[in-house]
Amino acid sequence: MTEIRKATPADEAAVCRFYQEACADLETQPYSPRWSWGLYPSEEHLHRKQTEGSLYLALVDGEVAAAMILDHTRNERYDAFAWPCPLAEDGYLVLHTLCVGARWGGQGLGKRMCRFIQEEAVRQGMKAIRLDVLKGNLPAERLYLAAGFTLMGTLPMEYSGCGMVEAELYEWLVPSCRSVSPLREPADHGILMQNDR
Repeated sequence: MTEIRKATPADEAAVCRFYQEACADLETQPYSPRWSWGLYPSEEHLHRKQTEGSLYLALVDGEVAAAMILDHTRNERYDAFAWPCPLAEDGYLVLHTLCVGARWGGQGLGKRMCRFIQEEAVRQGMKAIRLDVLKGNLPAERLYLAAGFTLMGTLPMEYSGCGMVEAELYEWLVPSCRSVSPLREPADHGILMQNDR
């Protein structure tokens, strides 16, 4: 049985282990968000997000199988990008650190997490979800495109521990806001695991 919900204080130790193991696993993968446990993500960061109510988990038979952060916090470089549908900061959600554990990869859990946040955006009365992905992180690119996000363009962005990198910006508009066309056609990538920041 799979349950997606907000993390509680009782979940923090398990979530930290989950991300710590994910960071170690990602070091061996050809495509990676280049996370470094303790720098990003970190125990302090996850605790803060759990306290704020923005840390979400997918539990499979009670075990953390996926996690993500969903809030209004964005990289300051978002403001330098010419989004075709200008929105107030509190008018959209930003997805961070979406990760599906290696044991649960390829089972559609990433898509379920995306579907959950899309439903959550509608429930909260948001107009969009935005996120950024390290360019070249093909599993993440495929996941978001398959989930209905549009690749809006690229932008140099500062990532913790990585310096300035090329980040791809994605957006999903709620159905009532879809009269605005994107600046660019989505790239023809065709689905999984990580959202970078």
